[in-house]
Amino acid sequence: MVANVVEDFGLRPVDMLMVVDDVNLDLERIRFRRAGSHGGHNGLRSIIDTLEVSGFHRLRIGIGGPPAGADLIDFVMSGFAEEEETSVEASVRSAADGVFTWRTEGLEAAMNRFNAVS
Repeated sequence: MVANVVEDFGLRPVDMLMVVDDVNLDLERIRFRRAGSHGGHNGLRSIIDTLEVSGFHRLRIGIGGPPAGADLIDFVMSGFAEEEETSVEASVRSAADGVFTWRTEGLEAAMNRFNAVS
């Protein structure tokens, strides 16, 4: 699917922003990255393997880690708890603002604005 979009629109890696979940970031945290490895993220691994390039921008959206003893895949594939709803909504708003900033002002501006710990 990603390869089709890249081909159909003639995209270069620097033109792309991949948005993914991240269990290593707390809920409500987002982080922009210029490029890098998949970092164990299966979705990024698949994209890198398919495109044979890792030089695209990423926006990682924190979902927090699983509770002790919980299976990582089950945790990632499950829904959020009701008490997390406000945090999830804030995270989605922040991510949407971040994507708009990335698109209109560039990666550096997005990283400076959204990667800072508040």
